Amino acid sequence: MAAHVEGRPEGELIIERNLRREGVEHYTPAYWNETVHHRKKIWIEKRYPLLVGYCFINLHEKGPSFEDVRGVDGIMCFLRGGRHYGPIEFPEGVVSELMMADFAARQNYLMEQHQRREEYRQERVKALRSDLRRMLPKGRAVRVNMVDQAQKIIDALPEKMRARVTSIVRELNGLTGEGELERVA
Repeated sequence: MAAHVEGRPEGELIIERNLRREGVEHYTPAYWNETVHHRKKIWIEKRYPLLVGYCFINLHEKGPSFEDVRGVDGIMCFLRGGRHYGPIEFPEGVVSELMMADFAARQNYLMEQHQRREEYRQERVKALRSDLRRMLPKGRAVRVNMVDQAQKIIDALPEKMRARVTSIVRELNGLTGEGELERVA
């Protein structure tokens, strides 16, 4: 895989980069997968080719010639029907259907990814608010705003506890986008 460069699709294969540089229309069916890094514990998104080592190339009259494409770095050969036949031609409809299925799968993947991240964000907000409830004094009225309550007692807290409450409030601000929590920090 080629490294990500601005203006180029993320996860672009080296062969795709070389074909793009030469101005050759191409399509490589691929799928995306997201995994957790085993050491860093962060989510990594990767693109994998569906047909490893194969790419569909559009050789039309106005575009590059057969020999120009063969000269692109990374192109080894074209699929042929036999020794005495030229490259295999796929009907445009077949490739278009493959592209549409690829697009639909990508959209489903992005929707699932968004839902997973939103669920994680909501779980994190819930956990942070639970931490704040445990740190604040017991017996406060249910209707009292937790932020106002924290503002009243923050000066009375020990330094270590004050730093923890402040960090929780900052993270909550980042996750919820609420400005009212800034008064505590």
